[in-house]
Amino acid sequence: MTNFPLVVTKDKPLLIKVVADSSVPSDKISILKEAIFSKGSYEHNGKLVFAGWEGALLKASANHHLFFVPAHLKITDSPNDMAQITITLTNDKSDLGYSGLTTFTQTGAMVTYAHVIIFRVDKLTDDEFGAVVKHEFGHALGLGHSTLYGDIMYPEINPSISRISECDEKTLEALYNGQILSSYQESVN
Repeated sequence: MTNFPLVVTKDKPLLIKVVADSSVPSDKISILKEAIFSKGSYEHNGKLVFAGWEGALLKASANHHLFFVPAHLKITDSPNDMAQITITLTNDKSDLGYSGLTTFTQTGAMVTYAHVIIFRVDKLTDDEFGAVVKHEFGHALGLGHSTLYGDIMYPEINPSISRISECDEKTLEALYNGQILSSYQESVN
């Protein structure tokens, strides 16, 4: 997956819709909200890390960017709202054996809509579920995989590393600054 920013409108919230099977335990919704909406940060090995995506997004949005950083997040239940990200929680098994999967609608080099599916929610521990949500939500924001084991965007989910690293946040900032997109366009030409 290539890094492409998610299209957001200035001063409008990024709308997120959560769709869950009726058999999905209700406590998983609370864990999902914490993984996305936590603004908390702390130091880990001398580096600033974030408990959830909103904290990393707020930090990344503090600087000027080519694209608007989706720093204001909102879950919507209204059928009239057009969510930019839909998260589906299911107890079904993935045909490919995945814990989570994110797909996109894309216009040019911009993501206009993302659909996240978290599989076998009833079989994931709370820590595993939180890590999968954070990883897949990172994809929904436009981030690709990291090569660093300590990042939430590393391709293998490790529930003991359920934090958004400084590297994840810096990649997010570079993505919305257009630096990653510029590198991609140069490599294509």
